[in-house]
Amino acid sequence: MEIISVEEHEDGGATYTFDISQEEKDLLVPSGIQLALLCGITGLTYNAIVKICMDYIGEDTDGK
Repeated sequence: MEIISVEEHEDGGATYTFDISQEEKDLLVPSGIQLALLCGITGLTYNAIVKICMDYIGEDTDGK
C-alpha cells in the first residue's frame, strides 16, 4: 500500500489517495464494512473502538 497524495482542506479535513493491490483491497473492504456495522450496532465511535482495542492490547502485553 502506498499513499499517493494528501490534500488538506480548509475545514481541517483531508483527502487521501492510496495505491493498493487487489489483495489489499479484498482484505480492507470487508474489514471496513464490518467496522462500520460494529459502530452502528454498538453506537460506539471509531475512536472509542480503537481505544478499547488499544486498552486490550495493553492489558494483554502486561499479563493482566
